[in-house]
Amino acid sequence: MNLVLFSSLAAIAGSYLIGSVPIGLLLVWVVTRKDVREVGSGRIGGTNALRAAGPWVALMTILCDIGKGFLPVVLARAILAAQGVVSPLVEALAGLMAVVGHNYSIFIGFKGGAGTMTSGGGALGLWPWIF
Repeated sequence: MNLVLFSSLAAIAGSYLIGSVPIGLLLVWVVTRKDVREVGSGRIGGTNALRAAGPWVALMTILCDIGKGFLPVVLARAILAAQGVVSPLVEALAGLMAVVGHNYSIFIGFKGGAGTMTSGGGALGLWPWIF
């Protein structure tokens, strides 16, 4: 298999896994021993973390969810740049798959959040000047 194709597919698959890490669930559990999915909307994002554990946990959840969208885009760009390739398509797919991972996490039964902050992080990675 072509190294660029393999790297692209690995970056996209890895982006799903990065997005799948249920940060809100983990942070709320560490701080309060509550399952954030049993509070409010049942989602794992910042709003429900606020309901379950307060503003500081919510802020950390939001920042980490933004990072889950930003990091895959930047990593995909770096992986391909190391091979002398620029692929906006792979970068965009990396951000998209991070959002899919956040919304349908393999680690918690293909459920998750709404993907708003993760989408924002992906947009930040793709177009940093808009922020």
